[in-house]
Amino acid sequence: MQANRGDPRGRGSGPARVAEAAVAYLGWIVNGLLALVALVAARGALLAIVVVLRLNPYLYRPIDSWSFVLLGVLCLAVMLYIEHYYRQARQSGLLRRRFVRVTLIELAVLALLGLLQYVVLR
Repeated sequence: MQANRGDPRGRGSGPARVAEAAVAYLGWIVNGLLALVALVAARGALLAIVVVLRLNPYLYRPIDSWSFVLLGVLCLAVMLYIEHYYRQARQSGLLRRRFVRVTLIELAVLALLGLLQYVVLR
């Protein structure tokens, strides 16, 4: 006799599980793209602050380069965490709620970065 290898909550098998995984990864891609947009916005806000503070012009290029690298590593870490967070959500049936939560957090971060850049450059 074969052991039951379906979803422990009894939420279907085969195609339903594949569709649920596809939705989880689609949400992860959407949130990954939002994280990349936030990376670009954070870099723009940082460079705007550098310009307003009138730092040494020779510091602009290293700050630009290193901020991109450090923010890129942070973005990668966030994307990996979101993938883990969504995998757990799939198992517990909370995928939609967690997708909305992560998306709202990312949109709030984008709004704050845009506001910061607007205030600094105004």
